[in-house]
Amino acid sequence: MGVASVYAYTHNRETDVITETLAATVASYLVPHAGERVSAFQSRHNLASYLNIVAPIVDAYADAATAATARDLGDLEGFMKNLNGQGRTWDVHMAEVARWTAVYGFVATLFDTPAVNPAANRAEEQAMGVGIRATIVHPPAIAWVDVDAEGNITEFAFVDQPYTSDMADSSTQQVNLYRYTTKEWFRMSTTADLASGYLAQRDKLMAAGEVTGRGALAHPGKVPVVFSFFREVTSSRWPLGVSLVADTCDIAREVYNTLSNVGDIHRKTAFPFLAIPQKSTTGALDPETKVEVGPDTALGYPSDTGVPSWVQPSAEQTRELRDHAVFLMGAAYRMAGLEVSVEGTNEAQSGLAIQLKSRGFEGRCKRFAGNLEAYERQSLDLTAAILRRAATYALNYPKRYVLPDASEDLARAILLLQTLKDDLGPAGAMAAIRQALNASLSVSDEELNKMMDEIRLKLAPPATGGGLPGGPGVRPPGSGMVGGAGPGRPPGGPGFGG
Repeated sequence: MGVASVYAYTHNRETDVITETLAATVASYLVPHAGERVSAFQSRHNLASYLNIVAPIVDAYADAATAATARDLGDLEGFMKNLNGQGRTWDVHMAEVARWTAVYGFVATLFDTPAVNPAANRAEEQAMGVGIRATIVHPPAIAWVDVDAEGNITEFAFVDQPYTSDMADSSTQQVNLYRYTTKEWFRMSTTADLASGYLAQRDKLMAAGEVTGRGALAHPGKVPVVFSFFREVTSSRWPLGVSLVADTCDIAREVYNTLSNVGDIHRKTAFPFLAIPQKSTTGALDPETKVEVGPDTALGYPSDTGVPSWVQPSAEQTRELRDHAVFLMGAAYRMAGLEVSVEGTNEAQSGLAIQLKSRGFEGRCKRFAGNLEAYERQSLDLTAAILRRAATYALNYPKRYVLPDASEDLARAILLLQTLKDDLGPAGAMAAIRQALNASLSVSDEELNKMMDEIRLKLAPPATGGGLPGGPGVRPPGSGMVGGAGPGRPPGGPGFGG
């Protein structure tokens, strides 16, 4: 967020000199007009509405890159059901990483075991949700990253209060600073000047900080952090990335200011007013004129001056600004490989049938998904090393990426079933049926899987011989792989350490 500076102007009539003085500063993306009064800017700032054109772009890429991924975590499954202490699963974690990676260009995730393990055995760990903790660290919270000559991370530090308050001049805050080396971790309570940057005051933070926690790593020899990139900056040894929406954010700021100007003009000039012709006063109302308007009142006027009438401000005075805002929004989506279309109406302002369509989307999303897969594999390998278990996971990322469209998914699935009919094998038929159900019904994954099991039983050939009912492709309930990680427990408590 930028700092909006509002200036006051004083005109000295004797010297004909205009003096500019700083009147106020406000943390805002809104830019003051030249000479705008502080009260006027504050009013405009309070009434300005932000039209979020960034979120649909981020959601389109994040959802397409993660929604269709098939994963089996194997022995790690039981340890990754409560990654943040509040029930976050690995699937949800990957969706969050994808979303914030698209926003910032890169994010870091710190993997560790709980500081305290209250369980006495693996069964209690599963009941309590004790397992790996995965902390997503946004770039504004990263204090510093140390790397060696080969680019290996040797120290990673972050804070838990990376943002300033709403007041632009209040930048000093009490923060918890976390440092992870290749051997141990530290937690310190210290005061940081957020306007100066953490790296510039590193020595000061370390000297003034009070150590409130410390411990050895569960897997010494490597800093337990993994970075995810939308597009990695390969010219730097330090982890950096290019954001999907950096240019879009600049455009969004201009749209925000343009629509604020439109709203300001509407508030000041959009009211109709009653024009009363005045012959003797050259336009000024006669002091004795009393204006009363209503269905049971009358307004007298001289017959030679003309009839009083309402003057309605023209909508044309803001049309150019509104058209420019629409142009900017279209440009933002096109730059992101998307196209905005309005179906069923020519009025783009209605917003009733606006859809995002692909415009070079698939290639960009495929590269993004490749980076997410690399992040996921590194994360699972690190988790397996921390837990001292074999990395038996399996990942299957799609080969094609399209924008989610339930109506088109349903139409394609029905067309496939109608066209191929008997030529479509069992696996293909089940995939088409699943897509049709997913596009036409709003049900949970558990309910969808139950319906698919019922359909699979109905479509299965009759049982023959001594085989399992339903043929080799059908398993009776309870015969699948049981989730969990076996009798061992992750390191960090009574059950950790194998």
